Amino acid sequence: SEVATIENYHFIYHFLFRNKIDGLDKFRTHCHKKSKDSLEQYVKSYLGTPLDKINVFFEGVKLKLNSGVPHQEIGFYSEFSKQKLKALIADYTVKEVKKGLESVMKKIEKHFTKEQNLFTVACLTMQAEFIKQVEGYENLMKLCYPDAGLKFSFSIAQIHAIFDGKSPRH
Repeated sequence: SEVATIENYHFIYHFLFRNKIDGLDKFRTHCHKKSKDSLEQYVKSYLGTPLDKINVFFEGVKLKLNSGVPHQEIGFYSEFSKQKLKALIADYTVKEVKKGLESVMKKIEKHFTKEQNLFTVACLTMQAEFIKQVEGYENLMKLCYPDAGLKFSFSIAQIHAIFDGKSPRH
């Protein structure tokens, strides 16, 4: 259902864009926005999996921060200790992240038809969202664990390489 919504709005937008039908500019803009928003929501729903444990960990950290716990005190909670985060980070090697992302991309590829080239668009959206998530986690690590020296074992450049190797370019 999500994919049908994305594909239909995408198709209508491109039809209207190619044919430049007067009086339908607002509808064309609406279709483009709905297609883009639906695709972003779809990607977010699938993206939690590659870094699932990290995602759960930092969602808890965000809840604590939003409830008024000072960022300097986050590490004092046993469920958010530096040691626990360090162990979680160790689980996510470049190889594991690549395996997780490739798995998600295979699932996504099965959902889209070949005609509209939306798989490529979905991969690019997924890449941007994944990098945004990783950078958000890195910022939280710097904020809540400033002197711990915690870092992921993979870089943004390696994430780009994973996507470049798997998403078709047309």
